[in-house]
Amino acid sequence: MPPKDKKKQIKDVKQAEPILLEYLKRQNRPYNANDLYANLHEAISKTVVVKALASMGEANIIREKRRPLYRHDMSRQSSLLTQRLCVLMCSVWQAKDLLCIANRL
Repeated sequence: MPPKDKKKQIKDVKQAEPILLEYLKRQNRPYNANDLYANLHEAISKTVVVKALASMGEANIIREKRRPLYRHDMSRQSSLLTQRLCVLMCSVWQAKDLLCIANRL
């Protein structure tokens, strides 16, 4: 029986960091190193995942919620996104108020 083809794993922390950061941003929820390793289908070696997360945590690119959960640091988002969210929330509140008024009539 021929040996299985092993996928090439990323074994460099600097190559792994942008991949992990993009995944954390896209999923927008905290993950531990084991979950990230599994969710990325073992494309990055487990030790590199741990080292990359620790490195990004020390550089304040990501935050540790509690050991060893990591999440994207949303405080680094532009204030424009925050302003847009406020505008959308105001629109939702206005729509709720109009709906309450309409229900009373």
